[in-house]
Amino acid sequence: MSLNCSGRKVLSSRISTVSKLANSRAASQLRALSTNVEQSSLQQHSAWTSSASSTVESTSFGSKDLNIDPFFSNVLMSTPLAPKQSTLPISELTTLEHALENNSSETWTKFMLCFENEPETLANLSRANWSKLFVHVSKQGKDDVNWEHLQIVFTTMVKFGHQLTPTELSIFMNKASLAGFHNVVQEVWSHINQSNIPKSILLWNTYMALTCNANPERWHRKFNARSRLEKEPPITKDPVDIISEMIADGLSPNNKTYEQAIMSLGQSGDLDYASGIISSVWKIKFDNSPLENDEDSPGRVLVGSPFYPKVSTLAAVINAYGVQDQLVEGLKVMQNIKTTYDINISKENSLELWEAILKWALLTKEPTGSTPAVAFDAVWQSITTGYKLKPTTRMYKYKQRFELSKHNFKGILDLVPVFLKRNNAKAAGSALFDATTSMARHGQAENAISLIQSYVDRYPQLESRAYQAFKYINKSPQVKKFTEQRARLATPAPAKTSKSKASRWSAIKEKSESSSGLFNPVTV
Repeated sequence: MSLNCSGRKVLSSRISTVSKLANSRAASQLRALSTNVEQSSLQQHSAWTSSASSTVESTSFGSKDLNIDPFFSNVLMSTPLAPKQSTLPISELTTLEHALENNSSETWTKFMLCFENEPETLANLSRANWSKLFVHVSKQGKDDVNWEHLQIVFTTMVKFGHQLTPTELSIFMNKASLAGFHNVVQEVWSHINQSNIPKSILLWNTYMALTCNANPERWHRKFNARSRLEKEPPITKDPVDIISEMIADGLSPNNKTYEQAIMSLGQSGDLDYASGIISSVWKIKFDNSPLENDEDSPGRVLVGSPFYPKVSTLAAVINAYGVQDQLVEGLKVMQNIKTTYDINISKENSLELWEAILKWALLTKEPTGSTPAVAFDAVWQSITTGYKLKPTTRMYKYKQRFELSKHNFKGILDLVPVFLKRNNAKAAGSALFDATTSMARHGQAENAISLIQSYVDRYPQLESRAYQAFKYINKSPQVKKFTEQRARLATPAPAKTSKSKASRWSAIKEKSESSSGLFNPVTV
């Protein structure tokens, strides 16, 4: 979804206006406004309670029935219950509070015990503990599971008179989208608008990320056919429209807003306008920029501006260009911004950027894409040797995939102890599995089995994954086929007793020349 040229020009004018404000005293007023909105939303959020309650009852959030006790469903529209003391010797609420205090893995179990056995006592749970519970549940289990759990927590909070904070609303919308209920995002946003709930920068940015597909963590699904989610989130809004709405709403977009806009435009193939935003906001020069430059606009964005570029900005540029198989061009733009604003990419907080570069160097390398195959190794050397940074586990997994694509089995096996040092036996087992099964598919089944046995002797914690590799090698038709082919190639062909066709032609030629002095073709 994209705007026409005139719409983009209007945006350019608005962005330039915001840029001027951010580089003047008005910038502090905008930042104060943003802060006040965040605080006031906590106080003026009561309208959400009644509207959200009716939403739960009428829509069940995404047409999924909530597994909630009918007692609670009947009370959703009533006055919040008063606190009630437990009648049991040891209150389930007390055990829940202890679990929340220690961030225990049993927190959900404790909550459900309280929910089922002493539901009324949940009115005694403090607002701070409700927030802890909400965040804890949002991080547990798979997306579809914690979405179901989050709905239960949400409706229970509403029942006891607690309105969600902007942060909690942001989490709620994000989890709904991850679980595949993209319509819930718009439902929640509509209720926020209808209830005149002040929208914070956080809510705006979350809304943009979910409706404009501006989260690169979800783009990989187009490169990964085995992804659990069926497809990427639908693009239902234009990021440029959202920026315009934010400005009209009295809020100054921050750095994250523009970063998401760039990534959304890049992901949708609108790199010209992504570069236009880069040019307009951060004053980076491009040839033939589709956004008009304002001659009166200041040069560099000043330090302290809400959209002063940082490492995450560089990562956003790499993601926007990388997803369109233009990593090399993206690196040039990134270098331009880095140099202009003297952004340090040699510290630990720059790993986000290096992860993005490695990811697209892997996914767009030749022959799949246009990035030179040597780019990955060059970037890896820059990270580990040039900048002496410690790669993240995700970066090591990218390296594992890269070495696998080169059939560099030793390179993959070298990662096994690296993962184990990080107490990540799952990743170590994956590396062992990939290396040995790939070896077997390339006619080295005996060596692969020998390696499996030696690694299990050395690292007993890999036994389960090693056994899976062993079973695969012994049962895989593909491995059997390759093994048989290799065996046939290694066996010398038996000598033929009859003359080959070529030798027969030679004999015929000699006979013909001796008889007539000329070679006359003879049908064989």
